[in-house]
Amino acid sequence: MKLASFFSDGVILQQGKPVAVWGEGEGEVRLTIDGVTVTARCADGRFIAELPQHEVGGPYTLVAQCGGETVEVKDVYYGEVFIASGQSNIAFVLTQLYQPLDECRQTVRMFTYERPWSMMNNPARDMRWLAIAEENKDAVSAVASHFAIELANTLGVPVGIVCNAQGASNIQTWMSPEAVEAEAEVFKQHDLDEVYDDCYVFNARSYLYNNSLRMLAPYTARGVIWYQGEGNTEGATTPVYERLFSAFLKGWRALWNDDDMPMITVQIAPFYPGAERARWEVIQEHQLNAYLHEKNIGLVTTGDIGNRTDVHPTEKKVLGKRLARYALGMLYGYDILYRPPVCTGAELDGSTAVLSFCDTGEGLHETRHNNFVVLDKDGNIFEAEYSIEGDKVRVWADGVVPSEVRLGYCRYGELYLYSSADLPVSPFRVEVK
Repeated sequence: MKLASFFSDGVILQQGKPVAVWGEGEGEVRLTIDGVTVTARCADGRFIAELPQHEVGGPYTLVAQCGGETVEVKDVYYGEVFIASGQSNIAFVLTQLYQPLDECRQTVRMFTYERPWSMMNNPARDMRWLAIAEENKDAVSAVASHFAIELANTLGVPVGIVCNAQGASNIQTWMSPEAVEAEAEVFKQHDLDEVYDDCYVFNARSYLYNNSLRMLAPYTARGVIWYQGEGNTEGATTPVYERLFSAFLKGWRALWNDDDMPMITVQIAPFYPGAERARWEVIQEHQLNAYLHEKNIGLVTTGDIGNRTDVHPTEKKVLGKRLARYALGMLYGYDILYRPPVCTGAELDGSTAVLSFCDTGEGLHETRHNNFVVLDKDGNIFEAEYSIEGDKVRVWADGVVPSEVRLGYCRYGELYLYSSADLPVSPFRVEVK
């Protein structure tokens, strides 16, 4: 008998939900934890069982019995569990993007699933649950670590992270074969070749879905934190990223058999790409649109923590805390402002555009000058002046009647316009009506 690698010493199980446990064996399997026993029968050498929901607590021992064999999994806790996935900005470990961890009063652990293909041998480890702590800084995701500690300290419960990410991965490798098939016409129309012009074998359609993600599902979790998009900023997939993201999301939710599985996404941070064809702002806009149109999707904005010369900005503690804040509001009912400000429209007042925003709290403010621009009816771009008035911004350029206003919608778009909760606005372009 063998349990799936996740179910090893130190595992954190999702509290308040039935928990899936699976592995290999023959005949009947008995699982016992905290005095409760469930059984499952193996089929073709595999089994999947379901532990009933359990409140926060631990440590416990999970005992699995099958065919005269007994396996004990020790130091088991029930708490809150999240899956962390995407590309390098979530895969990179603390030593690569170092900022000291906050002190944590709770049990916080991470399991990093082995990559089926990797550009580096980092993090070097065997697959096991590790404490999110300084002594393991070379083997735990920086973003996910700061997220887990902030969440654990606020909720007062153990937090577990299952990290399954691959640097440089595109969206189509994470799509299910069924999702790819459903979008076959899009792939054909936009000439999206099997690997496109990518040199990485793992970026073939559905590669990471088939060879990595399917080994993780259906690990029971509260939701997903997702940070990806840089891998689709140039090429044929860029203009259809939102469509592919929607298909990707449906595939993941189908794999977990949960049409409402929450996913909190990170909008890619400002970066000045060397290639002229790279369109950072298009992916940012598509991520915003997905947030506005898909159900149970969150968006964490990063316009103030990018790096012009490095696609891996170091400010991962702020990002982790923003992710945790979003989870607290979205999933745990905390009465806080957690959504980013979003421009909802613009109206013409003489030759001034008056922009309206939602989710501003007590109003907008800035910490540095913001580079607003306006477009005239012919598409010419002009630098603009502006004034902030509560949840509105007035924008103008002398001698120009604006037909469109932009902020951060450019090759390198920093943003320092915030809600009263210090959450930056998403980059945008808006037609003036």
